[in-house]
Amino acid sequence: MERAEVENRRWTRLNPEILLPCRVRVLGTRLQAELRDLSPGGVGLALPPCSDLPPAEHLRLAIRFRGQPEVVREGRLIRFDPTSGNAGLEWPSEPSAWSGLERRSRLRVHLPQDILFGRIPLVHAHRVWSRVRIVDLSSDLGFQVETVGGPGYMLPGHRGPFQLDLPGLTDQRWEAQVIWCRPGLGQATRLGLRILDPDADLAQALGEWLELDRLRPPLTLQELGFRKAALPGQFRFRKVEEKGERKELDEFLGTSAGGTCIRLGVWDGPLLVGGALLRPAFPDGKTCRLEALRIRREWVVPDVFLGLWEQTIRHFLSTGSDVLSTPCPRDREALLRLAGLRPPHHPDADWSISRRSVLWGEGLPLPTWHVLYAEVGTFALQRRMAAGLFPDLFRRNLRVAAWTLLRDWLLPKTRRRLHRQIDLWARDAT
Repeated sequence: MERAEVENRRWTRLNPEILLPCRVRVLGTRLQAELRDLSPGGVGLALPPCSDLPPAEHLRLAIRFRGQPEVVREGRLIRFDPTSGNAGLEWPSEPSAWSGLERRSRLRVHLPQDILFGRIPLVHAHRVWSRVRIVDLSSDLGFQVETVGGPGYMLPGHRGPFQLDLPGLTDQRWEAQVIWCRPGLGQATRLGLRILDPDADLAQALGEWLELDRLRPPLTLQELGFRKAALPGQFRFRKVEEKGERKELDEFLGTSAGGTCIRLGVWDGPLLVGGALLRPAFPDGKTCRLEALRIRREWVVPDVFLGLWEQTIRHFLSTGSDVLSTPCPRDREALLRLAGLRPPHHPDADWSISRRSVLWGEGLPLPTWHVLYAEVGTFALQRRMAAGLFPDLFRRNLRVAAWTLLRDWLLPKTRRRLHRQIDLWARDAT
């Protein structure tokens, strides 16, 4: 007995009593066949006795199950008994695209084993579902899956609902079509699936899950085509005081800070992804200097930068200094201008922003102040009023009233400009 024939016998076969009604035709002939059994590795047919088959080793079959489109598939003839009409065909193991439906325009995300699962029906049997693990996926919603705990019997071209095991993110089902299938290890079957009508809910659910499992940084997900915005609360921003964390942050920033300084860190899960070093004590006592600010390249996204900058401004206000100064990195002048910092008169001097600009927007465009500093300024003013210090609120209230009239027009434009400059930063980072 040939080795291929022996290997095919390892598959569990679906018998006619649990199969849906099916019609099989041998293309190139007028023969109609009856389906005897079906397995992931091949198909068994019952032909009329004394039938003549083409001399070729490979036959093309047209298979149509009830409720499914007709599938044309080529199989290798491994046995045929002209007396009884029994024939067995083996499916080729190598996958091939079906009807041009496979999409390869996006990079694929390969997942560790047994980390994400889904479910698809066995369309040949009634009310039977098969659990599958996701091998890889892409943002154009193409999946490579492998059955778990048993074989799958769907043929290329078959359609069925596909559901991801993400109960906290989505419980929806989507119509999927099989692009290719091939035997896997043991009783498993590999399938290539394509979502027929992809929508934003599925892409958003997958993007949120990929962000939550900490497997990939947000900029990598953006480059792969998944959602761009991070989940609320994904990043932790705080002052670093523990000795081990201070040493880790100093190594990350490439500094050996001495004296009085404030260290700020950003974490994505347990990973330090960004940090800043703020030195509040300068000789005049009125200037606070931001000596270093760095973000890992894969985390240069608006959520990280804007959150770190907000923490920097909060601690600048807490020092009581009148001015925050910082050196300008090369090619980051546009970003500092959008953040409201003023350029120096001398090219080698520091850029700066004043305390009054943060509190009520003195010298700042109204949209810039509201996007970056309105919340921080409100918090600082509330603290001062609670301490019995009443600043001149007329100017600030006037700006708030003007902003109420103009925000729907100006706010989106300002945010887009900020995000565009941050994207340029990420693109230029090495």
